[in-house]
Amino acid sequence: MTTTTTETTLADGLRQLADFVETHPELGERIGSPRFYLWSYTEADFKETNRLLGSFTKSSDINYLNAEKMFGPVMVQSTIGHAAICEKKVVGTRMVSKQVPADPDYVEPEYVTVQVEELVTEWVCPPEWR
Repeated sequence: MTTTTTETTLADGLRQLADFVETHPELGERIGSPRFYLWSYTEADFKETNRLLGSFTKSSDINYLNAEKMFGPVMVQSTIGHAAICEKKVVGTRMVSKQVPADPDYVEPEYVTVQVEELVTEWVCPPEWR
């Protein structure tokens, strides 16, 4: 298999770091669990990155979908924003308390609490990410 200069440089750099950590274990204890991020901005790029990872564990948070692969304590994480491949849908409403400026002609209090209706949304993602 042929590798490009960039791939070789990255691999060489990682080997140098591993050698350095082995000779300075006290530094290795301070590094913790390193994580490498592979950011995608399109669905096609995200799918291709994940294909290259092979097997991985899925996770998500309020903003992102992640494909995570562990190499010992080192994580490689492929990430994309929900908006790039999922659809945001309104699933209801709820009443919430909100601080708003009080009447400008009235000095105290500066802010008052009011109840406002807020949209409740959720991300609907492709079946492979549910």
